[in-house]
Amino acid sequence: MATNLDSPREEQRARLLDGLAAAIREKGLAGAQLGDIARHARTSRRTFYKHFPDKESAFIELAHVLGEGVQAQVEEVLDPDLPLGEQMDRAVAKYVEVVTADPAVTITFVNPLLTERVMQAQRESAERYARLIMRVVQAATGDDPRIVPISFASAYMATRGIHEAMVRAISGGEDVTQLVPELQVFLRNVTRAESTPRFGS
Repeated sequence: MATNLDSPREEQRARLLDGLAAAIREKGLAGAQLGDIARHARTSRRTFYKHFPDKESAFIELAHVLGEGVQAQVEEVLDPDLPLGEQMDRAVAKYVEVVTADPAVTITFVNPLLTERVMQAQRESAERYARLIMRVVQAATGDDPRIVPISFASAYMATRGIHEAMVRAISGGEDVTQLVPELQVFLRNVTRAESTPRFGS
């Protein structure tokens, strides 16, 4: 998990988040105990409590860090010199690539036992993606008169829909890469990018 580390304390906090992610991969969120987190982070429970009051607080921060990391990688493949449709295709492909690289952690974020605080963190992450889509579409409106600004509601629904479709596929043991062409067409349609053949046609 890439993090900017400006001090030993921040480095220690990052190790704890890495330890939490490792414990989730090993035992799932419910099964991961503070002892597991400390073991993977090569530190102690006492150190954990210097940074976080409880596991839920650490998990919420992990959600923020992971979400920001994924979005940064998605933004890296966007190129304003490309047509909007190609940018949306790149964004979807990179998002699927990054999220499916750690399926055990990805599935954790749809655990039915998640608290309201965790779900709020998820909503905030989806909102950041929605605003990114809005910015990319807005920037493309001057190059193609067929493209119009997308509303926040539409961008948010697209973001959540793509993520939920991926998580459902991961949970079912499906090959998520097979979804990429359909997700790309879906996002092109939502953003009114230049048309492409519909999936399956």
